[in-house]
Amino acid sequence: MRLLQRSHTSRSDMFKIVFSINNRKIPYYQSEPADAELRIYYTLYPGIIDLITDSGSISMNWGWVPVFDFCVCLNEIYIQLINEYKDLAKFEFTESADNLIFNTLDNRTKIKISASFTQTELIVQTDDFKAELTKMFNDILQILDSDLPQLENKTIYLNLIEKYKLKFSS
Repeated sequence: MRLLQRSHTSRSDMFKIVFSINNRKIPYYQSEPADAELRIYYTLYPGIIDLITDSGSISMNWGWVPVFDFCVCLNEIYIQLINEYKDLAKFEFTESADNLIFNTLDNRTKIKISASFTQTELIVQTDDFKAELTKMFNDILQILDSDLPQLENKTIYLNLIEKYKLKFSS
């Protein structure tokens, strides 16, 4: 489904990241922590993600997007764009040739999001982008927290969470 953005991009344009998880089974890996961490990225919480503004949406409704990895990668993109003063950053999906492109606008007060798989372009306030990422991360942590008691060895997950909590606070 292709949606074209309307010209309305005022401050009142809300921004939401909506996700649903298709499989809450927690993968368990008995391997070196670095290898296990990499595997977790690509297997933890596959699902559907929608980026939504009043002006349109970009939907990744394929069902296989790793929600945790997506959130962490978007935070890295935020850091690149805002803290490291890059003008452009790209998120590349590993299961396809599709990507999301992020550009800064208006002295880094806005971020334009476009995708290779739709003509929709979203313009969001930088503060709203960061707030939604943080909300998404916290929502994922709550879900993970409720799922972790089933694991015997939680060390890799707990270390991973602590590592990214620090990054989301920056």
